[in-house]
Amino acid sequence: MKKFLSLFMLLVCLCCFYGCKNEKNDDEIVFGVVGPFTGSLSTYGDSVRRGVELAVKDLNENGGLLGKKIRCLMEDDQGDSGQVLSAYNKLIDDVDFLFGEVTSGNSEILVAQANSDKVLTIAPCATADGITKGREYIFRTCFLDNSQGKAMAEFAKDGLNIKKVSIAYDEADDYSKGVAKAFKERATELGIEVDFFDGGLKAKDNDQRASIVQKLVDKNSDAIFAPIYYEDAAALAKELRSAEYKKPLLGADGYDGILNQLEGAGDFTPANNVFFSNHYCATEDNIVEFANKFNKAYGSNPTSFAALAYDSVMLVAKAIENANSIDTEKVKEALASIKFDGGLTGDISFDKEGDPIKTICICEYVDGSIRLKTKIKQK
Repeated sequence: MKKFLSLFMLLVCLCCFYGCKNEKNDDEIVFGVVGPFTGSLSTYGDSVRRGVELAVKDLNENGGLLGKKIRCLMEDDQGDSGQVLSAYNKLIDDVDFLFGEVTSGNSEILVAQANSDKVLTIAPCATADGITKGREYIFRTCFLDNSQGKAMAEFAKDGLNIKKVSIAYDEADDYSKGVAKAFKERATELGIEVDFFDGGLKAKDNDQRASIVQKLVDKNSDAIFAPIYYEDAAALAKELRSAEYKKPLLGADGYDGILNQLEGAGDFTPANNVFFSNHYCATEDNIVEFANKFNKAYGSNPTSFAALAYDSVMLVAKAIENANSIDTEKVKEALASIKFDGGLTGDISFDKEGDPIKTICICEYVDGSIRLKTKIKQK
């Protein structure tokens, strides 16, 4: 009987601990984050997680919001589309506002459900055009695939005088496919000849990348546009340079982080003559300050994913202050009309779809550093 009572009390204690750990208190505001914190996409999920954590820390050190402290709850979906809603459901009853996901495909799953449930959600880095469309409870901090694809085509024409371009992308990835399509359409409008358009640049597929590299080198166009993520972009740059292709390699915001991939080898030259659209330039004063703070906290340099996540939290914080409430409807209205100046990724306001109105930075890698080439107003 004693053993039974002891076991019963242990189970009661465990249930209380796990049942109450996410329970909301009146003296706090709870932010939830869904993302890939393990698995092949964890490098991106960790950046978002750390950006959110740093923003929450800064807010709490400055008194919190409306006299309340902010608590953050995280759920890992491992980058698996089949686990996104499971992670969402674990959080949703215990959070006031939601941030996530990271990739456009998984974000689509998340925000469709969140909007149906009227959960105010900020997508920090989901760039696919349809994420916010027709969804009044969904906002995002990043610019769109369509916008950055067009901006890079305009830079290729006006900034680099490109006459002929080859385009390689990953047709299995919504982000890569969307940016490539927008770039091709705008480049064609501008009179740039697209002499190669191939969707076979599969993530983490070394054999397929080697095959594409050979085709690109054989084409020898004035530039190559390949909107992929920085791990694969670093490998692509190394293979192109090894094959003696020294002309411009162009990409999108997924290229932010290439230098981190090349740092271990101590050779940054493959990234020379690489240009990409981004949400900021790492040499801007406010980004340098953020990078120092991030490095001190985590021992690494931030990417745009972290900066976008930080800005996402600060946008919601400002909206809460403007609304003087954490009521979903009031904060939603405050976000829709917000003027957010001085963010890490620029000044932000929102259009009627919840997409940000901001400028796009065009950056260049030069001998292990990043330089701002120009800024293009989002269209």
